[in-house]
This record gives sequence, C-alpha cells and structure tokens, in this order.
Amino acid sequence: MEYTFQLDHVLIWVDKDAPEIGLFKENGFTSIISGTHSRQGTSAKYLFFLNFYIELLYISDHAEALENIHKFGCDYVKRSNWKHNRASPFGLALKMKPFKQENILFDYTEYEAVWMKDKSLIMAVNNKNLFDPLVFVLRPKMEFPCYLSMDEMLMDNKPDDFKKNHIHENGIKTLTSYIIYIKPEVQTSELINYLNASGINILNGAENCIELIFDHEINNREIDFRPRLPLVIKF
Repeated sequence: MEYTFQLDHVLIWVDKDAPEIGLFKENGFTSIISGTHSRQGTSAKYLFFLNFYIELLYISDHAEALENIHKFGCDYVKRSNWKHNRASPFGLALKMKPFKQENILFDYTEYEAVWMKDKSLIMAVNNKNLFDPLVFVLRPKMEFPCYLSMDEMLMDNKPDDFKKNHIHENGIKTLTSYIIYIKPEVQTSELINYLNASGINILNGAENCIELIFDHEINNREIDFRPRLPLVIKF
C-alpha cells in the first residue's frame, strides 16, 4: 500500500545551546552537526543517519523568534517551553514520494526563509494547537538523502565531511521503524488522525515520546533519554 507521507526527520525542542547533546555523546553518537537558521531566531544540533536525522532545535535569539511568530504560523517560543506549558515537545518533518502538493489534504500555510534550499516549508495550520506536534511538509530539494547502505553513502558524490557525519561510534546506521506517542489533551485532532491514515505511525500514549528503531534492533540495546528528552532509541 502506498501512503501519502513518509517521515523525513524529527525535531525535538531543547534548551538553549542544546546541552542535551551530552546525552548523545555519552551513548556513542560521535558525529554532531551545528547550524543556525538565519533571521529565524533558532539554531540546532543535528545527528545524521543513512535515511533520517534528528534535529535538536532551540531558540537562539528570543526577539528574532518572537518577530517570526506570524510567519511560522505558530509560537515557537511557547513550543520551546514545553517542559512548563504542556506543549508538544517535537515536530514531524514529512516528505512525499512523489511530491504532489495537491495531495496534501490538510489546511496549511507556506513559510519562506533565506536559509531554505527550496521556496518554502508547507506548515500545517493546526500548528497553532500547541498540544499537537509541529507538522510540516518538505519540498523535494529539502528532503534528506536516503541511502540503502553505508557503501552507497560513501560512494556518493558528496563532500568527505558530509560522509563522516553519518558515522557514529555506536554503529547506528539506518532507521527501520518508529512510533510517535502523543498524549491527547482533550481528543486526538483531525490532523493527527489524517496523518496516521496517511503513513505516519502515531499512537496515543501515557506521555509524549518518540521511539526510534534502528537497524532492526540487531544489538538488542536501548537508550532511554527520558526524562530530559522524550526519546527512546532502540538498536
């Protein structure tokens, strides 16, 4: 069965300068990228894998982020404060194969920024609901590359530093499945129901948490980042 959406990457809101990255370093994640979103008021740390990445996003310029609330279509400052206001702590970046904007059957606005590789992000209007995850669809030029093996990635015509950024000391390579648990505050929104029927694996849970399964759990190991981050990694 062909679904409308696939998961490109997830973002998790973290404290300024992402001190939580220390949790990843302690667990063998040795390739960590830093980036700033120009004129947006946010910065991030990134962990790349062969077909997926994790974005640890934080407010780096409070005033700039506040100025962008209207453009974002939601309040990033309030979302970043999820530990205190019950907002959803994460965001879901979706992709379509093939990309057909007319097949996006939820209300959205388009957000443009100078750092983008394509003309805009397609942001769900439901993002105003802080209790649901932030949801946006990527245009093709902004999708993360998807490699079937480490050899394929290493043979690609990419810079050496890009290739090195996929290699972690713990040997984790490929996302093979995932579960996004959400804690419904009142009831599950129409958008979440639609995404769940369109290829994104979202379940109601006792707490907001993302469970990422890598390499079919070949090592039978688990890293639980809670309570500091709503994340469990199995590999």
